[in-house]
Amino acid sequence: HVSRRQVAVALAGGELVYFELDPVGSLQPFSLYLNEFTERTSWPHEVLCMSLSEIPEGELRSRFLTVGIADSTVRVISLDPTDTLSPLSMQALPSQPESLLLLETTSEDGKGSSTIHLNIGLQNGCLLRTTVDNVTGDMMDTRTRYLGTRPVRVFRVRSQNKDAVLCTSSRSWLLYHYQNRFHLTPLSYVTLESASSFSSEQCLEGIVAIAENTLRIMAVEKLGASFNHISYPLKFTPRRMIVHPLATCLMMIETDHAAYTTVTLDKKRNDMADVSS
Repeated sequence: HVSRRQVAVALAGGELVYFELDPVGSLQPFSLYLNEFTERTSWPHEVLCMSLSEIPEGELRSRFLTVGIADSTVRVISLDPTDTLSPLSMQALPSQPESLLLLETTSEDGKGSSTIHLNIGLQNGCLLRTTVDNVTGDMMDTRTRYLGTRPVRVFRVRSQNKDAVLCTSSRSWLLYHYQNRFHLTPLSYVTLESASSFSSEQCLEGIVAIAENTLRIMAVEKLGASFNHISYPLKFTPRRMIVHPLATCLMMIETDHAAYTTVTLDKKRNDMADVSS
């Protein structure tokens, strides 16, 4: 995992190697073998995913590194120069982690301290959002939401000039902070596999994503909407509708005054053509 100045590499066997960009621009390694740490940062299980926190304004490095382990745990690791790679906190998970994303949230007015949230996508289709203490790295106040039947992957995107989380499972979701509260909204779109922010002159806050073997570019609209909807055009005025109990589909009757079905209209046109000929 990488940030502007840091690189964290997970090796086979649960070993972690950390690199940091020095002021002159070269990479200096801080591996388990080059630094004499009191406790070595290694685990008996494989590292499945990682995420670096954002670099605070006026500082040179991220404060925390989060690591998802195959023993169904997630751990917060310190990146402070005085205790680099020291474990700070650990949380047990109901399933193995699939992806992690640390995201910093500020209030709407931009005043006050920001809050760090760790978004955890699990292999059982659930999304966990937990708060990480800015100073101690402790994890607290965990919220859980079931998103779909596939493992959940989380990606950082931009929406309304703020960072948001695009979650992919059997269905795609957008997690964003709007009007001082979090919203988790399903997207009316095909199933996505991976995504990233995309910006151009025509689309300042777009999302580029992969769906099966296609590349998609899209934009998110109407933040804060309570319902997810798709519009289908009708030929006539809808009069009544029912839900078919077996086919799980919606059946609707449409009619208008002096309107004909397609078959009847084609027949009348053919009859008129025969008369004119």
